[in-house]
Amino acid sequence: MACSNTQTSYESVQCVPIPSTLTNSVVPPLPPDSDGKTLSFKASVLWNRLLLGTIEKANKQLEAIREIEAIRNKNAPDIGAK
Repeated sequence: MACSNTQTSYESVQCVPIPSTLTNSVVPPLPPDSDGKTLSFKASVLWNRLLLGTIEKANKQLEAIREIEAIRNKNAPDIGAK
């Protein structure tokens, strides 16, 4: 069995921070024109528009986080490389 001489070296990698605006909770809006007990059909239709806008905002935040993670993975050193 032969001995091998290995040397460990560390590389500095720039980490892209995730902006706090992307990690904030997306709070769904309250139903419009509601007394808290009942919801009219008209109010539910209006609320659906607001909720879809909230989902769209959350999806954009997730997409931006995925892009940041892709950049991080692209710039990360390959640990298993020889």
